Amino acid sequence: MSKRIYTHKHHIIPRHAGGSNDPSNLVELTTEQHALAHKKLFFIYGRWQDELAYLGLSGMIGKEEIIRRTTSEANKGKTFSEETRQKMSAAGKGRVFTEEHKRNISKSSNPYIRTPEHNAMQSAKQKGKKFTEEYKRKLSEAKKGIKRTEETKRKISEAGKKRWAKKKGAVV
Repeated sequence: MSKRIYTHKHHIIPRHAGGSNDPSNLVELTTEQHALAHKKLFFIYGRWQDELAYLGLSGMIGKEEIIRRTTSEANKGKTFSEETRQKMSAAGKGRVFTEEHKRNISKSSNPYIRTPEHNAMQSAKQKGKKFTEEYKRKLSEAKKGIKRTEETKRKISEAGKKRWAKKKGAVV
């Protein structure tokens, strides 16, 4: 049984960057290609819309998280009147979430929760790749400001120590 390949229409110049729906600005890409195109656009131009497109298309975040982040970005820097703030506050009060809903919110709030299979596949794709200093710098800039738990810091440290030990030929 063959796997069905889905294609998307991708705007060469994204709509959020002033691109149009003109056929000369559209190209058909597979879902994976579409995600990578937005990832590349994000690392080059740093636009949050491209980051959300990449994360959504690659399955790292869901629709609810995309909506939440879009709303958050759209309202950044805006000031609301006292009346509007009170209405927004009242709208959220008294909401009761089921445990399942809370788990789903937690999962969608962390785009870095992945299955071991996904991690292995991503790792295999990166093996042997050489990255330019410019790419490394942009990647580093994109990661700045991320808050990490002590457990995450410990895991990162352990992984780094294992990599260095492996490079030096030691057994860990």
